[in-house]
Amino acid sequence: MVNIGDAVTISDEKRQEHVALVTAIHGWTTPEQQEIYLAEQRELADKQLSEGTIKQEFYDQWVQGLDAQSKAEFAPSCINVVYVSKESSHRDPYGRQLERLSSLQHESMVQNMTVPGRFYRT
Repeated sequence: MVNIGDAVTISDEKRQEHVALVTAIHGWTTPEQQEIYLAEQRELADKQLSEGTIKQEFYDQWVQGLDAQSKAEFAPSCINVVYVSKESSHRDPYGRQLERLSSLQHESMVQNMTVPGRFYRT
C-alpha cells in the first residue's frame, strides 16, 4: 500500500533508480477501497438493469468483469512521483531540478514489459 507523500523506489526509462515521493494515486490504494468500488459498480449495474437502461447481456458482461476483478490478486494503482534529477547538467537557481513521472505501475504488474523502466517498488 502506498499513500501520497510516501517514498518509493522508481526505475525511469533509462533503468536508473531514484528515490521518489508519491504525489498522486490513480484509483485505490487498499483492498478495502477496491471492494467498496466494486460494490458500488455492482449496485449501479443492478439499478441500470432494473430501470431498463441496459440489456441483460451487457449487465452479464459488466458483472462478469466485476467478479473477475474481485477474484484477481490486489494490485496497487498507478502513481505519479517527483524526484531529484541525477543529471548534473539539470540545475536551476535552486539546485538540482525536480523531475516527474506519471502513471507508474508497480513492478509486479510490469514483469513482461517490452519497454524497460517506468515502474515503482515499495
